[in-house]
Amino acid sequence: MNDDLEKIIKNLDSEAVVALNSTIRKIVLSHQNFHEATTGSMLSEETQRQRKNLLSTSLFAYIVTWAGVFPEKVSWLGIELTDTNASIIYAGLALILMYLFRSFWWRADLEFSNSRIRRKNAALLHDLDAASAINELREINEELADAVHSEFSSELFSSNESDPYRASIMGLNFKSRFFELRLPQIVFIGAVISCTYFMFKVSGA
Repeated sequence: MNDDLEKIIKNLDSEAVVALNSTIRKIVLSHQNFHEATTGSMLSEETQRQRKNLLSTSLFAYIVTWAGVFPEKVSWLGIELTDTNASIIYAGLALILMYLFRSFWWRADLEFSNSRIRRKNAALLHDLDAASAINELREINEELADAVHSEFSSELFSSNESDPYRASIMGLNFKSRFFELRLPQIVFIGAVISCTYFMFKVSGA
């Protein structure tokens, strides 16, 4: 607490003390509601599961292609894997990846956009609640309202997009979109390219 606010509080009458307590409670409650609305992933659990499946299958594709972990024979089926069979498997793996990516992307992109809108609205609502509480206090004691505004300035403006943390939790900067959407997309593209490359490589061998 800054010195100006502390001095003002010492000289408050009972009505101003009650108003101050009410204002701080409203600010804290609004701030708590804002953080509850912006905590966690911007994607649903189902979409996160689809992203996990896409990343796992992409990793498997990288292992099969670049690490050369490819069986020469499937004994329980009695099939010996020739170059032709291998190219079919690579093509099938690429098709599976494309299906998984399509299932993930059409949901993820929409959910991310909707979550970003909801979180921006939550931030604006928080700002309005805080401003309303300060204005109510200003009607009773303007000096006190200015001191509270100065003390809690960082908590009063949650929609401030220039703040890296707030921009991140509201999905407004590159970092949040990269880890939620772009990273799976990049991994998927690399895996499909790997499967396609090795498919043509074994076909031309």
